[in-house]
This record gives sequence, structure tokens and C-alpha cells, in this order.
Amino acid sequence: MAKNNTTDIQKFTQGLSELTDFEMQFLLALCGVDPPGKPLNPKEAYLLLRPHVKKITAQNYAGKVLARIRAKGALPEFFEYRNLGINRAAEILHECTKAENVRIIRYGGGAWDYVRAPDYRTRLRAARMLLELNGAIGSEAIVNINVDARKTFSQAVAEHQEMEDQKRLALSTDVKDAEFEDES
Repeated sequence: MAKNNTTDIQKFTQGLSELTDFEMQFLLALCGVDPPGKPLNPKEAYLLLRPHVKKITAQNYAGKVLARIRAKGALPEFFEYRNLGINRAAEILHECTKAENVRIIRYGGGAWDYVRAPDYRTRLRAARMLLELNGAIGSEAIVNINVDARKTFSQAVAEHQEMEDQKRLALSTDVKDAEFEDES
């Protein structure tokens, strides 16, 4: 590990003094901090620290160690340190409020196009979760919102087809004016 990273971890772990050494090693392995790598599931983290136990035993004890860590309140602090806490969740939910659907329109001859439309269902779910997160509504609240202001797929296709027809008409206006001869 880099020296700067080690000092950050040491500073952070001073605030988690209630954890035993094994629990701290387990938490660091679980989150992929020490040894550095991808986050592990609880059984893998336990087997990394105690490689000689059976897999079923590791599964059982890993759950118990994780429950002790959770009971000591260390998980929220650790997740915030790894940028996986409530602030990160709020950022992701904010991005979900901009969700869109993309529909592909296929024409004959291999031509295709696409139409973007707001994904109101995902946007409303994200907004509801943000309200819950901020305590504006409880998770048990039932909010039934029916908003269908989006275009249907057939409307989007019809609008697209109309635009294509207008383009074609604009390109085909090379009609010559009629010529009249004077008979006098």
C-alpha cells in the first residue's frame, strides 16, 4: 500500500476502536482495502483470514463476525470512508432523476434511428427514495402517482415519420415553373 493511503486508513481505524483486530482485518478484507483488490463476500473474506477452515464453517462464522461489526456501528462509518455511504447513494439517486429510455426504430433496407424519451417510472422512484432519505415521507407511506405525460412509442414513431416526410418534400421541390407562349 502507498504510505499516504496507509496513514488515511490508520486515521480512520482509530475511530473504530471498538472493533477487535480480527474484526478490523475482516472489514478491510471484505471491502477490498487490505489486501487491495475487489470487495469480497463475507465467506471469501473469512477464508482469506482463516484459510484452513471448511467453507461451510467460514460461511457461518463470517455471518457472525459481520453481525458483531454491524452491532458496533462500524459499517456506516467505513462505507462513508470508501465513498459508499449515504452521500454516494444520494448522488446516484440524483442521477436516476434524469433517466431516459432509448427506443430503436428500424426501417427497411437496414436503416435505423432512435428516439429518446424520459423514463418517468425510474425518475419517480428515485424522487420517492430521495424523499424517504431526507425524512419527508416514511418508507411505509404509500404514494400512488400516475403520471403519463410521455409520448407513446407509436406517437414518437409517427412524429419521426412526419419529420422524414417533410425533409423528403423539402428536397423534392425542384419543380420547374410552367412556360407559356404568347399566341398573338
